[in-house]
Amino acid sequence: MSDEATSGPAEERAEPTLAGYGARALGFFIDLLPAWVVVGGIAGLVHLTPAAGLSLILLGWGFYNFGFLWYLQGQTPGMRVVGLLAVDEATGETPTVAQFAARSAAATLIFAATMLGTIGLLGPAADLLWANWDRRSQTLHDKMGRTVVLKVAR
Repeated sequence: MSDEATSGPAEERAEPTLAGYGARALGFFIDLLPAWVVVGGIAGLVHLTPAAGLSLILLGWGFYNFGFLWYLQGQTPGMRVVGLLAVDEATGETPTVAQFAARSAAATLIFAATMLGTIGLLGPAADLLWANWDRRSQTLHDKMGRTVVLKVAR
């Protein structure tokens, strides 16, 4: 018997689906809640000045994103709930630690500009909305980290 007869039909590989705006925004807000509650609670408990509290919140947000992206191999808890995965834009593999750091730093800087009032809510809105007109559905922080976000099974 030939190899073709015993091997069965060739498996088809489906192209990965890029994550849409709605799923990404939902994942962001799911992640935002625990980060703000925990870090904001700590800032309130130790009676920090508003500037110091804001700095702690921003640092906490950055470490939250970086830590979970690294630990969960491309997902934050919000991304995991919604079924999203950040991957290297060139290889489709798990991003490097440097990519996670760049992606998290960019998101934190955009968030910081918003919190400091320099660009109002335009920062996160522009960051997330950028994916709507980008051909690879990348946000600004994806571009900085050289990542894309895919829709995956939960």
